[in-house]
Amino acid sequence: MSLRDEKIKSLLGTNLDDLSEEELKKLCNKILTSKIHGICFSLYEGTQQPGDIVSDDQIIRRLQILKPYTSSIRTFSSLDEHARIVEIAKDMGFQTLVGAWLSDDMQSNDKEIEGLIKLANNNLVDVAAVGNEVIYRKELEENQLISYINYVKENIGNTPVGYVDAYYEFRDRPNITDACDVILANCYPFWEGCAAEYSLLYMKDMYNEAIKASNGKKVIITETGWPSKGSDLWGAHPSYINYLKYFINAQLWSKDQGIDMFYFSSFDESWKRHQKMSKETGQWRSLSSFLRDYARVKAGMSNALKKGTKFGNKYSEETKDEKGKGGERREKGWLDNAVLIANSIDARLIQSSINNAKDLTSSIATIKQVVDAVFTESAGFSLIPESYRVSFCTLLAIIHINAGKVYE
Repeated sequence: MSLRDEKIKSLLGTNLDDLSEEELKKLCNKILTSKIHGICFSLYEGTQQPGDIVSDDQIIRRLQILKPYTSSIRTFSSLDEHARIVEIAKDMGFQTLVGAWLSDDMQSNDKEIEGLIKLANNNLVDVAAVGNEVIYRKELEENQLISYINYVKENIGNTPVGYVDAYYEFRDRPNITDACDVILANCYPFWEGCAAEYSLLYMKDMYNEAIKASNGKKVIITETGWPSKGSDLWGAHPSYINYLKYFINAQLWSKDQGIDMFYFSSFDESWKRHQKMSKETGQWRSLSSFLRDYARVKAGMSNALKKGTKFGNKYSEETKDEKGKGGERREKGWLDNAVLIANSIDARLIQSSINNAKDLTSSIATIKQVVDAVFTESAGFSLIPESYRVSFCTLLAIIHINAGKVYE
């Protein structure tokens, strides 16, 4: 058997390492000019935020910008200006994946569901999405969501109906999968800490997980993307270069495989950057905001452990003998100790610490203090490189609280 380097490269994506930033931008523009399948529509400009009145002129202006580059848009709500997006987009010739935004507000849910049904029955919806990550956010029970899905299916004729969530939810919740006509899967290698070099391979694995769970139903990637700025998450590094490379590889792969994919997102929106912070005090708004921001990490840790992933999982340690001479270099996998560590954390103690903290910085510091105290004598914890410890402690805490494992 012989090693084929080109085969490895094809799994990882197009080799873009030798291209300059300008060359990457030109390739992105070429892909856009040839049209991508779809994009998640961003409505708000400047200081606008959900609830503000938005004119039709603004919607038209934004859709006109997108028109040369994509044939489909995805929306997240079926009320007010979001319904107008769908109406105008259809008039302009776009295909539409239209969502009803569900939450723990039952009155709002009823309005969203009726809005989606109305749009669909007016022939404005090509795919109907009943909810977006509402199971992921733990705002509805599985049976409640399935009831909404079935109600929409009964009332909109032949329009395919699905539910949007992280790809693994369709594997872990077969009853939801069975209720859907189409599987609408969000796939973010970044949020599972995957290094950019391996992100396309990781994306393929995510997609294939959804395919295996789908029982032959069509799978649409409803969100993916890579941040150009921000903080590292394990091996995942936000940068403009990584942002360009991920876009190129994801688009070329999806086109080659005939996969419908909606990229996130069409425009930056300032309210998303500022929604977690109070305008008056700059303080962290709530524990729930904090948990939601890091919710994807729970799945990332789970999948990393199941797969024995090597993305950011290993580092080298040089041992020395008693005389101080250099010993062998060996690799240790610090994520391999995560189960032992996570199972030992008292989530109630960490949750109390977060509630008493005044802002994000002190929250992280407090969590680290708690976890450090728990694991001072833990061999597993001592293997974790110091540079990872703040994020590792924080993320483990969030995972553990979100998983709800220690509330008895």
